[in-house]
Amino acid sequence: MDAVKFLSLCKSYYLDKRIPIKNGSLSVESTDEIVQVAQAYFYANKEEDFTGFFMESQYLVNLWSAHLLLDFGVPNEKQVSQDMDIVKRYSTTSLNEELANEEREWLKRNQNKK
Repeated sequence: MDAVKFLSLCKSYYLDKRIPIKNGSLSVESTDEIVQVAQAYFYANKEEDFTGFFMESQYLVNLWSAHLLLDFGVPNEKQVSQDMDIVKRYSTTSLNEELANEEREWLKRNQNKK
């Protein structure tokens, strides 16, 4: 598992103005490097370690990690709740209207993940 690589990719995506959700769906493919790094955690059953990224909001690290865990990992009930809380916080941000709109749309489409 490569935490430095994950953080670096989040920073790179942020600087490129990439956000996790686009048109209501995850904006990366399963072959993208950030997904590969996340899946290394999940294949090793290290979802709990991966949730350590929830504490870092710079470069949308916590938002990327929440969406990747929900889409590619096997989160437990507590982790799903944490993921949804992160998404909900970003859905109300006034700092980035596009990001907030995308997260609100994602929440509408994924109400069953609660």
